[in-house]
Amino acid sequence: MNVRCVSGIEGLRPDTTYRVVGRGDLTFNAGTEKTGYGLCVQDEFGAYKDGKLVDSWWKKPFIERARHVYLTLAELEANFLTDEEYFQMWKRDEKLRELGI
Repeated sequence: MNVRCVSGIEGLRPDTTYRVVGRGDLTFNAGTEKTGYGLCVQDEFGAYKDGKLVDSWWKKPFIERARHVYLTLAELEANFLTDEEYFQMWKRDEKLRELGI
Protein backbone atom coordinates (compact mmCIF):
# COMPACT_ATOMS: atom_id res chain seq x y z
CA MET A 1 0.00 0.00 0.00
CA ASN A 2 1.18 3.50 -0.79
CA VAL A 3 0.16 6.83 0.70
CA ARG A 4 0.59 10.34 -0.67
CA CYS A 5 1.67 13.10 1.70
CA VAL A 6 -0.50 16.23 1.49
CA SER A 7 1.17 18.21 4.27
CA GLY A 8 4.70 17.78 5.58
CA ILE A 9 5.08 15.87 8.82
CA GLU A 10 8.21 14.55 10.54
CA GLY A 11 10.43 15.47 7.61
CA LEU A 12 8.23 13.86 4.94
CA ARG A 13 7.70 16.06 1.89
CA PRO A 14 4.28 17.06 0.56
CA ASP A 15 3.20 15.75 -2.87
CA THR A 16 5.39 12.68 -2.46
CA THR A 17 4.26 9.05 -2.42
CA TYR A 18 5.58 6.79 0.33
CA ARG A 19 5.31 3.04 0.85
CA VAL A 20 3.66 1.60 3.96
CA VAL A 21 5.93 -1.20 5.15
CA GLY A 22 4.34 -2.17 8.44
CA ARG A 23 1.41 -1.73 10.76
CA GLY A 24 0.41 -2.62 14.28
CA ASP A 25 0.41 -1.44 17.87
CA LEU A 26 3.09 1.24 18.23
CA THR A 27 3.25 0.71 22.00
CA PHE A 28 5.46 -2.36 21.51
CA ASN A 29 7.66 -0.81 18.82
CA ALA A 30 11.13 0.21 19.95
CA GLY A 31 11.46 2.65 17.03
CA THR A 32 9.03 5.23 18.44
CA GLU A 33 7.58 6.63 21.64
CA LYS A 34 4.07 6.81 20.16
CA THR A 35 1.26 4.62 21.39
CA GLY A 36 -1.82 3.15 19.77
CA TYR A 37 -2.34 1.56 16.39
CA GLY A 38 -0.33 2.97 13.52
CA LEU A 39 1.67 2.38 10.38
CA CYS A 40 5.29 2.56 9.37
CA VAL A 41 6.03 4.69 6.31
CA GLN A 42 9.34 4.19 4.52
CA ASP A 43 11.11 7.32 3.31
CA GLU A 44 13.37 6.13 0.49
CA PHE A 45 14.41 9.64 -0.48
CA GLY A 46 17.32 9.99 1.92
CA ALA A 47 19.10 12.50 -0.30
CA TYR A 48 18.06 15.31 2.02
CA LYS A 49 18.89 15.78 5.68
CA ASP A 50 17.72 18.89 7.51
CA GLY A 51 16.65 20.33 4.15
CA LYS A 52 20.12 20.05 2.62
CA LEU A 53 21.36 17.63 -0.03
CA VAL A 54 23.58 14.91 1.45
CA ASP A 55 26.91 14.47 -0.36
CA SER A 56 27.11 11.27 -2.42
CA TRP A 57 23.75 10.01 -1.11
CA TRP A 58 23.39 7.64 -4.09
CA LYS A 59 26.55 5.78 -3.03
CA LYS A 60 25.19 4.93 0.41
CA PRO A 61 23.60 1.52 1.00
CA PHE A 62 19.81 1.42 1.02
CA ILE A 63 19.70 0.82 4.77
CA GLU A 64 21.44 4.17 5.34
CA ARG A 65 19.40 6.05 2.72
CA ALA A 66 15.97 4.87 3.80
CA ARG A 67 14.36 5.72 7.12
CA HIS A 68 11.19 4.60 8.81
CA VAL A 69 8.62 7.05 10.13
CA TYR A 70 6.00 5.73 12.54
CA LEU A 71 2.62 7.47 12.40
CA THR A 72 -0.61 7.01 14.29
CA LEU A 73 -3.87 6.60 12.39
CA ALA A 74 -4.90 10.15 13.35
CA GLU A 75 -1.67 11.54 11.87
CA LEU A 76 -2.15 9.49 8.72
CA GLU A 77 -5.74 10.62 8.21
CA ALA A 78 -4.78 14.28 8.69
CA ASN A 79 -1.67 14.32 6.48
CA PHE A 80 -1.99 11.58 3.84
CA LEU A 81 -4.21 10.28 1.05
CA THR A 82 -4.30 6.65 -0.01
CA ASP A 83 -3.55 5.79 -3.63
CA GLU A 84 -7.26 5.20 -4.23
CA GLU A 85 -8.29 8.55 -2.74
CA TYR A 86 -5.65 10.35 -4.80
CA PHE A 87 -6.75 8.55 -7.99
CA GLN A 88 -10.40 9.49 -7.38
CA MET A 89 -9.36 13.12 -6.87
CA TRP A 90 -7.32 13.05 -10.08
CA LYS A 91 -10.23 11.53 -12.06
CA ARG A 92 -12.58 14.21 -10.74
CA ASP A 93 -10.14 16.98 -11.69
CA GLU A 94 -9.74 15.53 -15.20
CA LYS A 95 -13.50 15.47 -15.76
CA LEU A 96 -13.82 19.05 -14.52
CA ARG A 97 -10.99 20.10 -16.82
CA GLU A 98 -12.71 18.44 -19.79
CA LEU A 99 -15.90 20.35 -18.97
CA GLY A 100 -13.95 23.60 -18.73
CA ILE A 101 -14.80 24.11 -15.06
